[in-house]
Amino acid sequence: MSVVGSIVVESVEALIDCRPAIAPSRCSRAASPRSRCSLCTSYCPSHSVSVGAKGPSVHATCLGCDVCVAVCPAGAFYRSERSDEALLTGLLGLRRDDALEVGCTASRGKLAPLRCVGRLNALLLLHLAAAGVSELTLDMGCCPTCATARGLGHLADDVEAGKRLAQAIGVDLRVKNVCTAGSRVDEPPRTSRRGLFGFLRPESPPPRPAGPKPMMHMELRPSALAVLATRLAVNVEPTSRSWPFWRVSVDNLKCTGCKACSSVCATSALTRKESARGARLTCDPGACTGCGACVAGCRLGALSLEPARLDSVVRGAATVVVATGHYCRLCGQLVPGEQDGPCALCSRRR
Repeated sequence: MSVVGSIVVESVEALIDCRPAIAPSRCSRAASPRSRCSLCTSYCPSHSVSVGAKGPSVHATCLGCDVCVAVCPAGAFYRSERSDEALLTGLLGLRRDDALEVGCTASRGKLAPLRCVGRLNALLLLHLAAAGVSELTLDMGCCPTCATARGLGHLADDVEAGKRLAQAIGVDLRVKNVCTAGSRVDEPPRTSRRGLFGFLRPESPPPRPAGPKPMMHMELRPSALAVLATRLAVNVEPTSRSWPFWRVSVDNLKCTGCKACSSVCATSALTRKESARGARLTCDPGACTGCGACVAGCRLGALSLEPARLDSVVRGAATVVVATGHYCRLCGQLVPGEQDGPCALCSRRR
């Protein structure tokens, strides 16, 4: 192939490449091989996502559905041109008072802000509820025959979690599915005689979106924390597997205060601080994504994960365990236990 031909091929591939951008440092699998998170690989409809020691990678077979962006709790996948803030703005532009009807580009044409309905998640539903949306209709007409239908496996759990989050801020969010596959927006409709001369009549202006605007940051998680901190009304119990906030429970009798759990936390939800009396371990439910790397990394089985209550999420980081200990006289390493003496490694060397 000539130089001009290779340039043309590369330019065409760049134009049709619909893969999202990746931030490998945010992936819990890149921080620790013990992480059990596999949401991106489980729900990718084209099996285009693989996760290695350096984090996730997306292959050229990507369909551009952005399901990986929706299910990744750490934000390892993102769209700079279609950020969460831009997506939320596009969705709110379609609402009529407190009702919103959305669909993908296959069912509603190029004007639809979603390439796939699977792009929705619990945090997006919380932001829609915070903006005044109480009735959400999902157009699922093309889903049974769509190539990205496998990516909808998380949607039912995320809708349930989103409804409970909306209930926590005092909004009764009603979500229903409709099937409008027979009348696609991107198909040219038949024009009647009245419609043919309709351009002579002045068009009525589109309805202005009503309701308050949610506090929005570049990412969903910090803005969701801001919404909950200012509008939390009911402390609902988490029941869905797609609950976005988790907390770590520690068995005081088993924990020795080592660095195994805090060193593998990709989001710094677990932090460890040493003092003269031992080590203090704190957990921030707002940052914990429930990847399970800390649980798998604890050799003594002292840690467990559970969905976090929203009042603990609003309060922020809290101490989960204080392990007593002393410092080794020879190497200065923190040793669990109150008795004074060398650590196990220095004892072997002696």
